[in-house]
Amino acid sequence: MPGLHSYTHLIHAFDWLLKANLAIETPLIDNISMPIKTNIKENLFKLFMFDTGLLGMMADIPPKTLLEYGFGTYQGFFIENFIAQELKHLDNDENRIYSWTHKSAEIEFVYDFGVKVGVVPMEVKSGWVTKSKSLKSYIDKYNPKCKVILSANQISINHKEDFYKVPTYLIAKLFKYFKAL
Repeated sequence: MPGLHSYTHLIHAFDWLLKANLAIETPLIDNISMPIKTNIKENLFKLFMFDTGLLGMMADIPPKTLLEYGFGTYQGFFIENFIAQELKHLDNDENRIYSWTHKSAEIEFVYDFGVKVGVVPMEVKSGWVTKSKSLKSYIDKYNPKCKVILSANQISINHKEDFYKVPTYLIAKLFKYFKAL
């Protein structure tokens, strides 16, 4: 069957990209019950490029445009790719990076920091607007210990609610902070 051969060929291409560390796979989950790996949707995942700079070059986005922060609708995917790249680097092959979807809600990244911190939802916003129906949906459903919005805004932490609003460029510091708890 022609369709089956194409699908198999695609699987091998994805496997090759992942094994060569040229792509970052983020499995989709729709439930946060433990163990979290049991909630992975086998054939659904997000695929990111291993290097954000090369992604910009492949998309013909000039460096000046990146610095001026004005590259349209592609901006959101570019920022998500940056966060995926950072998380993959910080993860040390523990494979604790996921994306959460439920109905029309989506949290770009959820990371399992273990028993003390738990699973932390990380909503990624490419600009300054940080309202998030998806994050509210996630919070209402799971009541996580910590919540994160990564955006272009300055840092803002509500310690009472463990709600962190952090500029995207500080993802590594935030990750190390949660790991140290």
